Amino acid sequence: MNTTSFENQYKRFEDRFRGSEDLVRQRLSIYLPLVNGLRLNNSASHKALDIGSGRGEWLALLSSQGWDVTGVEPNDIADASNKRCSVVRSDALDYLKTCKSQSYALVTAFHVVEHVGTDYLLDMMSEIRRVIAPGGLIILETPNPENMTVGWSFYVDPTHKNPLPPVLLQYFVEQAGFPAPEIVRLNGYEGDYELGPLSGLLSTLFRSGPDYSIVARSPTGQNDPFSLRIRDFAIQHSQRDPTDMRVLANLAATADLTIADHARQLEELRARQLGTEAALNQRSLELAAIYGSTSWRLTRPLRFLMRTVRRVSNLPGLRTALADMRLYLRERPQLKRKIVGRLYLVPALKRKIIGLTPHDEPRWQTDAHPRAREDWIKIMSQTEQR
Repeated sequence: MNTTSFENQYKRFEDRFRGSEDLVRQRLSIYLPLVNGLRLNNSASHKALDIGSGRGEWLALLSSQGWDVTGVEPNDIADASNKRCSVVRSDALDYLKTCKSQSYALVTAFHVVEHVGTDYLLDMMSEIRRVIAPGGLIILETPNPENMTVGWSFYVDPTHKNPLPPVLLQYFVEQAGFPAPEIVRLNGYEGDYELGPLSGLLSTLFRSGPDYSIVARSPTGQNDPFSLRIRDFAIQHSQRDPTDMRVLANLAATADLTIADHARQLEELRARQLGTEAALNQRSLELAAIYGSTSWRLTRPLRFLMRTVRRVSNLPGLRTALADMRLYLRERPQLKRKIVGRLYLVPALKRKIIGLTPHDEPRWQTDAHPRAREDWIKIMSQTEQR
């Protein structure tokens, strides 16, 4: 035996690329409520055949539910799953031909049909139809080429032949004699309904339903209420169809509107920003004109004096000094008139100096002398006339 052939490495390959056994078991467990609802009143009841049983995750799940399970696997991976259930190491079609007609209530094949050619698949479907009992259930799961990522991930497995579009496998199953087969898209990202329109569109194309299954029941010749359960199962578990152009067009249109709205908001923000910048530039020009004006240069000494007054206004003894200065000026009327006349040119400075006069002393506008107020008013009038 050639120990380096890929067939002998397939167990390690599945461990690497199929996912952990716990993950696969979790994904397959969604089928348990459906298959456990299957009731057949014949010798095939609770007998199941799993074609391509692999590591045996599905065999173990069915056995734990009381099913009598047989697995079929052509390579060395059968030795690993044989410890759990009865596994026959054989080609699937060869084994089906040895089975009695109507001997199984359930026939499953997970990730098998993509490994065989079309003629082989059609022959296998014909044999499955023969060995399954009336009212029996068939489940075929395979990678979904509708999902954009499957276009490259499909060929990671060198034993894959060709991907099968869901409607094609559905057609093969129907032609084999299983009426109304349902397509169930599975194992993708389940949160795309919570995403925005653009993210939802991309999620539908790249993350929705990377696998799908065909679920169908063999005809019973009478009214079959279990078919309604299959339909409900498909509605409950199937994810978005990556080829549904109506859904994709709606998502794209919503994304376009959202992008256009955001662009409009950005344009409005940009316009407001430009308006603010223009106003700032205008203020800068106005300030530059003020700083360059003759009046600004001429009033520079007064501004300096005001800044000086502000800095020293809290110095100790300033109020007393101002009161002494007032008494000094009272005795020198001519000097007083000149100073007061200059103060009228700078009202703010005048108010500041008057405000610093001690509260217990007469203000500059008043005087203790009987004729002081009349003299002061006369001085002010003469100053204003100049």
